Amino acid sequence: MNLNLSRAVVALLGVAVFLSAIALIDARHQNRVLFEQLEQMHQDRDQLNIDWGRLLLEESTWSTTLI
Repeated sequence: MNLNLSRAVVALLGVAVFLSAIALIDARHQNRVLFEQLEQMHQDRDQLNIDWGRLLLEESTWSTTLI
């Protein structure tokens, strides 16, 4: 009976290790996906800042030519 209990514990620990490995793989995948989204948002932010600067320059140009 003691041998059956040991095998059950080992099997349970094996399942726990397997599930932990699957959870780790999923967490790393989510991390990569979120990092790619973050990088895209940084690029979008930079482009918006460039556009904003151009619009401010255009506004400044229009305001000086009307005076």
